[in-house]
Amino acid sequence: MSTREAGANVYGSILPSCVHRAFLVSPRSLLPNKCIFDIPLVPLHAASIATPRSVMAERNPSPKAFTVNEASTPDDIAAVEILFKAYTKWLHLDLTFQGFADELASLPGKYAPPNGALLLARLASFDEAIGCVAIRPLSGGGFCEIKRLYVTFAGRGTGVGKALAVAAIDQARQIGYKAVRLDTLPSMSAARALYESLGFTEIGPYYESPLEGTIFLELIL
Repeated sequence: MSTREAGANVYGSILPSCVHRAFLVSPRSLLPNKCIFDIPLVPLHAASIATPRSVMAERNPSPKAFTVNEASTPDDIAAVEILFKAYTKWLHLDLTFQGFADELASLPGKYAPPNGALLLARLASFDEAIGCVAIRPLSGGGFCEIKRLYVTFAGRGTGVGKALAVAAIDQARQIGYKAVRLDTLPSMSAARALYESLGFTEIGPYYESPLEGTIFLELIL
């Protein structure tokens, strides 16, 4: 039995040769009356052995393109606020001791230029906000702090986390800081590995944290 006949037995009739776009084509490539594949539909149980390689590649697309820019418009600030809230929910931590509610209400607040920066990552195809990071000055002069580095589920696996960290470091260097500091937690092993890969080293506490096991890192610029 041919695959076309098998398709007829399973589905009752032959579908057009341009099979359902939502199954084969990523949303970015959808165009009216156009399909990039021309194959007959096959039974679901046979998909693992009958699906062409090109279809499998489309199901596992290459890393998504994204942009990283300063959050400057009201829409950008609103997107950052949503990401900040998602960040704290993901952490399962109460950040009251950091004045988090006031921080949200006053964005960009301490992250505003010329001494700070608020960076936002968006998917290039859909303009969806997928990550953020901020830097703010520390007392004592010459030091700044990286805060709120967060990537949504949609942005994970794209390299956007590293891109945001690198962009924050570049911003700190351009502003004129001599070092960047940050804190992290033992449970955040992936974040710590990222920071260490960028040259951060562990230092003593630069503020008193109520969170047990807080790790403090610094990068000399």
